[in-house]
Amino acid sequence: MKVILKKKGFETSVEEVDAFEKNKGNKDYLEYRTMGWCQGAALLLAETLALGVLSFPNIASQIGIAPTIVATIGLAYLAWVTEYILIDFKVNHPAVMSFADAGQVVGGPIFKWVLFVGIMVNTVFIAASYVNSGGTAFVEMSHNARCSVLLGFCMALLGFVFTIPRKFQHTSYASFVSCGSIVTACLITIIACGVDRDQWKDASGSVTYKAAANPGLIGVINSFTNILFAYGGHAAIFSFCSEMKNPNDFKKSLGVVQLVSTLFYITVGIGVYALVGENKVKSPALSIPRYKVEIAAYAIAMVSIIVAGVLPALVGIKQLWLEFFREKPMLTSNNWKAQAIWTALAFVTWMLAFVLAQLIPFFSSLLSIISSITNMWFTYGLSGVIWLWDNKRGSHRSPASNAMMLKRGLQGVREAVSGKASHGIQGSQRSQRSHLIQLRQMSKAIEKPRKVTISSLNKLKKQHMPITVLTCYDYPTAKNIEHTHTTQDGINIALVGDSLAFTALGYTSTSQLTLDEMIHHCKAVSRGASTPLIIADIPFGYVGLSDEAAVGAAIRLVREGGVDGVKIEGGAKEARVIAKVVDAGVPVIAHAGLQPQRATQTSGFRVQGKTAGSALSIVEDCKAVQEAGAFAVLLEAVPPQLGDYITERLKVPTIGIGAGGGTDGQVLVQNDMVGAFDAFRPRFVRVFGDVGGATGEAIESYAQSVRARDFPSAEESYTIEESKWNEIREHIEKKERQQE
Repeated sequence: MKVILKKKGFETSVEEVDAFEKNKGNKDYLEYRTMGWCQGAALLLAETLALGVLSFPNIASQIGIAPTIVATIGLAYLAWVTEYILIDFKVNHPAVMSFADAGQVVGGPIFKWVLFVGIMVNTVFIAASYVNSGGTAFVEMSHNARCSVLLGFCMALLGFVFTIPRKFQHTSYASFVSCGSIVTACLITIIACGVDRDQWKDASGSVTYKAAANPGLIGVINSFTNILFAYGGHAAIFSFCSEMKNPNDFKKSLGVVQLVSTLFYITVGIGVYALVGENKVKSPALSIPRYKVEIAAYAIAMVSIIVAGVLPALVGIKQLWLEFFREKPMLTSNNWKAQAIWTALAFVTWMLAFVLAQLIPFFSSLLSIISSITNMWFTYGLSGVIWLWDNKRGSHRSPASNAMMLKRGLQGVREAVSGKASHGIQGSQRSQRSHLIQLRQMSKAIEKPRKVTISSLNKLKKQHMPITVLTCYDYPTAKNIEHTHTTQDGINIALVGDSLAFTALGYTSTSQLTLDEMIHHCKAVSRGASTPLIIADIPFGYVGLSDEAAVGAAIRLVREGGVDGVKIEGGAKEARVIAKVVDAGVPVIAHAGLQPQRATQTSGFRVQGKTAGSALSIVEDCKAVQEAGAFAVLLEAVPPQLGDYITERLKVPTIGIGAGGGTDGQVLVQNDMVGAFDAFRPRFVRVFGDVGGATGEAIESYAQSVRARDFPSAEESYTIEESKWNEIREHIEKKERQQE
């Protein structure tokens, strides 16, 4: 293509030539343009297919089978059109070798540097994500959590080694293996789901799934955005095309990728969903089968983690390389100096990624923001901008009519805006809408979650991230709490509270609970949950009896019950005993405000801190227990303003229960929040489920089925052939007659 330049009343034309062509004939020239369309397809497929597929069964469970198929095909076409636009732009502007170059053509230097910074930031953060994810996956496989930082460093080194080759041709070979690994892992998952299909059946003996479902506006946005991200590989297209023998051949690669990925997404998504049903689907999909199969699938998929992390890193480093050495012999030089500089750039990129992954405490949230801003716009929005500019210049090279291309291009911009808007609506759920965050979820399912510590709770306070606390009295509930850490941040503290006297043992007062009974329940909880911090109440009578009695009870709860610390009701008067327990090596949460063990002394279960004197007393209690060494303070039944005031002035986290939403964390009694205990319900309780009602209905249904002789059915019984039974019966009757 010729670019028309105007200057001082005359025109001239300049033929656009890519930077590699300009250097041809130089000494030590390295030919980059060596890839065919098959190698281009492998690169793009590894970039898009590797992780996007893992969310599709969950998408099907959210919106149903038919909408998933229609949306996937429709958005695949949109992705094909927007990618086609970029390829056409590259073919007609050979000098464009990156999005930064496209920005220079379309919007001048300012737009160029905006896109340049966007690509570089995206590169470093994606690499950091893969360092973090791959490192934690290696931790689980090596069973050596103590070396998590070292293994993360090993992941960075592995990424660095794979990035040393400068040509995408070399990476394309690993891309074939990457695609094979994720396909194999998904096939293992589908086969395992089919083999174990009986376990997915519900009470009626069937697997339920829906042709269509309505999860609400947010659910629809979430599902559609996940599909959009699954086709997000646009940021690399200019780089891939620049190393093709014939850039126009990349259209063949694109067609193959869109066809294969779409069929694979639908097959895996619908197949897994149809096999396990809507109530058993997990995301990422490899987490659905039993544990050993799950680990095997993840181990095989590890290849995709490495390659899918290397590709965006190469795109960013190549863009940097172009800016440094464009129109210089070093750009295509094959001498040792060029290789040394390239290796240094690769090393710095991965080390920076390693530092980001390990040292930034809010890395996950920051990654969500970065991916929202960059990935969606590079994938869909900018294609519309580029098409509009190219058509304004008089080009007519789209795969469809100009009207259709304009519609699709503008739709790409709208989808990008919708993506950003949905990220704002969803808040913390933004991380679930990117294939990058799907990777983090996948690695979290592989790894053994890190144990919650006092240090990690303090970090949450500093970051203004809410701390979640829930009571727990038995092994099944503990397993449920532990499970929350496989898909999200989970419950931070499992509290074996003396409220079990009411909810689990049927006592009329917490003062009736004995230390032995508390230890019994603590043992069950500690066997079921290993990730949350497990805290137990010291029962009534020990703290007030003597310092030695309180310390002895705390040590027994830790040693015999397996808990991580204890909770002590009291304030300034109990500061001494709290200090004694802490000195004995047992972490303590103090309990201020309403103190149930002393309810009779405070005129029952009433709100505290409603007068100036009462409020001041609670503030002084909190300061005293903090000085005594308590690592957190639980505030119960105080006005929200007082809860906020204390939270602002304490260095340690505050946990509220009926203390407003401004405390550092919240706690509820598990039986209350699931609707399993209705003897009395405090004002601060919100019921998040009706387990009690569902359990009652199930018991009534069971009794009716037994009386009607409807249970057990033939399917629920162990049967033998009638002829075999007749033989057994004759044998028994014969023996009985002999005994007579």
